[in-house]
Amino acid sequence: MIRKLNLKHVKIIGNVPREEMPVFAENHDIYIQTNKIDNMPRSVIEMWAAGLPVVATNVGGVPHLITNHEDGILIESDNHQEMADTCLSLFLKPDFVEKLSINGKKRSEEFSWGNIGSIWEKVLRL
Repeated sequence: MIRKLNLKHVKIIGNVPREEMPVFAENHDIYIQTNKIDNMPRSVIEMWAAGLPVVATNVGGVPHLITNHEDGILIESDNHQEMADTCLSLFLKPDFVEKLSINGKKRSEEFSWGNIGSIWEKVLRL
């Protein structure tokens, strides 16, 4: 489809090794999560921490993680047109992208070990 539409600067990445994530995030403008099933996508938190705006499908635990239009954008699963339109619209809304990036970065800090370490220790001791 990318070739058919003659799209430029579009990459389908697939799995990214953990050690390559910082470089991956630094070289991209938007993180798109198109899973049909996901419980708690760590990659969303990682991309928030890197300052990328996140556009994700509204599946599984994702809507419990992302607050729509505050720290990310939620799209219904299999709505390819809305996903594409939303991503393209971000290039025309730099203030909105900045809001998503700032709020996402703040949200990522909620998941730092300093904030959740003691909670995990309590759970594991039970």
